Amino acid sequence: MKASVSQRAPRLVALLAFAFATLSVSNLSAQNATVTTVPVGALSATITASTNGTSYAVSQISFPLLADPLVASGGNVVTPAGSLRGTIDSATTATTSSTITTSTGGWTVGQLAQAAYPMYVRLSSGAQAGLTLLITANTATTLTVTNQGVDLSTLAGASYEIKAGDTLLGLFGAGNLTGAAAPKGGTAANFSANRTDRVTINNGAAVFNYYYNTDFSQWRRAGSNADQGNVAISPQAGIVYSRIATTAYTITATGSVPVGQTIVAVARQGLGIYGRQFPADTTLGDLGIQNLANWRKANASGVTAATSDRVIVLNGASVLSYYYDNTNSQWRRLGSSANQNTVSISAGSSIRISRSGASGTDYYTLSPNYTL
Repeated sequence: MKASVSQRAPRLVALLAFAFATLSVSNLSAQNATVTTVPVGALSATITASTNGTSYAVSQISFPLLADPLVASGGNVVTPAGSLRGTIDSATTATTSSTITTSTGGWTVGQLAQAAYPMYVRLSSGAQAGLTLLITANTATTLTVTNQGVDLSTLAGASYEIKAGDTLLGLFGAGNLTGAAAPKGGTAANFSANRTDRVTINNGAAVFNYYYNTDFSQWRRAGSNADQGNVAISPQAGIVYSRIATTAYTITATGSVPVGQTIVAVARQGLGIYGRQFPADTTLGDLGIQNLANWRKANASGVTAATSDRVIVLNGASVLSYYYDNTNSQWRRLGSSANQNTVSISAGSSIRISRSGASGTDYYTLSPNYTL
């Protein structure tokens, strides 16, 4: 996210450089690193350039650092009024949204639900600790949030914090047709002919492709004429960036390291994109995705390699698909019988998950592989 575009404090992009006020490291290692304070710093990532301008170079990135929110108020960008962390008094749950109430909120009505400045409630204690929920409305004491299918009615006494998200326009800025160091935009016809950059993210239960339309100077979604610049990008989101321009595209952002576990909602059916939730390298085996409820493992319950659930990882320029072999308790790559448990999942990257089960959602709980 670039402040010159969004007028907001920059946030995280993929972890290629991670600088702290008193410490500089390339990333937190996968060997259970220990630091004594919660690090805050800047990260930079480069979106890989196309080598020829006719075929896409693919980058998979995510945004695991957390930033305090800013909002538009009276023509200025300010810290929102009220508490950014506290204790929940009560909560109610409906089909897709829930309300969270705290008497100490002190918020300005509607200020936490501005489309250009998406904000999230991150639950930091209680049974649902680690959930990050988009705020869609607020009063002085109540937040309305998307609940990702989770019953939040038992949240009384749990602690929360409010954190910033991103938008397509806020993170990637405006596009152009010349291929400079920004998203390469174009017309709808250019997009259809694979001549524009593409940004692919989950939006609710679906995965959509977005591009910058230079006819209308706005982000558009494939098949839609609506302005998509304010599409929210969660701190937990995974993004696939397909670059057609022949120049690299670098984004720099800031934030603090997540503390404690995180919970990610994973659809049981279809394709989803999920971020690496913590700024530390890990491996496919250590991610533990195979332990998800209803994960379809080869050689279990009549599932074959061909009908199993898959994790799709970007390895250099290659996109590789992996399934879990229940008989040998190891990940394998399609077309290979070798153990793939040690395949690297780098900090700041994302993975794609393809599932073929029944409809519904599973919840993936992951703890950081570092100690703060």
